Amino acid sequence: MELQLGQVLSQMMETMKGMQLQQAQLQQALQSSDKTVGGITLQPYDEQNESFSSYLQRLQNYITLKGVTNATRPREKSIDVLIKLLQNHIAPEPVKLQHKFCLRQQQEGESIANYVAGLKGIGGKCNFICNNCQQSTFETHLRVQFIRGLANAEIKESKATYIHGEILQPLGTCNVNIKYRDSEVQGRVFIIDRKVDPVIGREWIRKLNIQFDINSIHKEENDITEKEFKEKLHKLLEQYRELFTEEIGEINNFQATYRLKAGTSPIFLKPRPVPLALRDQVENEIDRLEKKAF
Repeated sequence: MELQLGQVLSQMMETMKGMQLQQAQLQQALQSSDKTVGGITLQPYDEQNESFSSYLQRLQNYITLKGVTNATRPREKSIDVLIKLLQNHIAPEPVKLQHKFCLRQQQEGESIANYVAGLKGIGGKCNFICNNCQQSTFETHLRVQFIRGLANAEIKESKATYIHGEILQPLGTCNVNIKYRDSEVQGRVFIIDRKVDPVIGREWIRKLNIQFDINSIHKEENDITEKEFKEKLHKLLEQYRELFTEEIGEINNFQATYRLKAGTSPIFLKPRPVPLALRDQVENEIDRLEKKAF
């Protein structure tokens, strides 16, 4: 898997110079022409509000009005060449998208959630396929690029450390057959030079569809009496009361800070729609929390 990832990265790096040259030519071509024709303005492409084919049609209409059909203008590029350059820039082929995916990094002020969403938005179109098994390798590429592109060095380091901070250096991995109840799948085992209990990770949990009922308490079958069980349960509930109470807690000696970019304008977001059958319950719960908070 690591070898295949290296080959993909190598291929993407080879196309970098060509893509940069194409983008520079496209930018020069558009800058050499006025964006307003007889009061008609060419609005920039907005992938959130229109498809690329719609923008391409607007661009072709604008170029027709502008008269940019001569092969000697601009920069001696024909309209077909300009459209091809624009196509490669905005809606590139999978290999070029892979290159863009490997260059995607977390921007200043960008949240982890938005960073991951951006990676998935690009990577979902990259067609990451293993040459041997023809299975998708997108999850592997996503994990690698997620760590590579993180802006916070401490978070990067934490992805390869034990819980107490020691660096984790596996000797290697191997694929094994995993059987749990009626499920049998293949998964990776990380081999380390340490005598420790094996730990099951999220990858195996997902493959085996293991469900954890974390919101309930189960009584084990043993010799403890019902009275002793209730006493121990009551003791635990009192000891960790802040975990089991429905009251709203407080955070002491802590100051929250919001960092905004200079000149940032506020935006309005509609509340997330709630199904009609749950609307009354949601409103009642919000009212209850507001009363407890104040």
